[in-house]
Amino acid sequence: MQSRPETIRLFTAIELNDAARQQLVCASHWFEARVAAGRFMPPENLHLTLNFLGETAADRISDIQAALAAAASGCQPFSLELGEPGCFPRGHNTLLWMGLKQMPQELVKLYHASEKALAAIGFPAEKRRYSPHLTFARSVSFSRPFWELKAEYLRELAAGKDLQAPERQTWPAAAVWPVAELVLFLSSRLCGCQIYTPLFRAKLGDIV
Repeated sequence: MQSRPETIRLFTAIELNDAARQQLVCASHWFEARVAAGRFMPPENLHLTLNFLGETAADRISDIQAALAAAASGCQPFSLELGEPGCFPRGHNTLLWMGLKQMPQELVKLYHASEKALAAIGFPAEKRRYSPHLTFARSVSFSRPFWELKAEYLRELAAGKDLQAPERQTWPAAAVWPVAELVLFLSSRLCGCQIYTPLFRAKLGDIV
């Protein structure tokens, strides 16, 4: 009997630099101290998702890498900046996320180029409009309405209050981080923990 091919779980994303990661971690800690419950992501798992490929035959990696390299080559590097927090109410799996201050056209171009390249090798395109956000908590339960928490967060942020250690009265400067590559990630679990491992980096603007 022929064995089934090995499958792995894949997605593409943009990584954060250290400054943007620290800013998002501080925001995550602020919300974690004020919600009733939730699973907050470890700092190393924070990212901006572009394409979700799902369970994929492991022997397709080379095709995927070639498709992503071609897509990224036609896009130029750009910069991103974190925006305001948001919430996706999903019953017991409510998500907390951080949006972007602006959505550069190069980000939109990269998303559509990668979707098209992956669709050409058999991965269905996403039917929903792309809405970029960085998830930082799942399965969140609130003891207060989210809109109240959001308003309080934005007031403290505007006042320059340290959301992680109020006694210091400082807050990391708004981080604008450069984006020069699209990363293919392997999603796996180890001892009950979610692990995201980069498998391939497609450089933006590289001629292939």
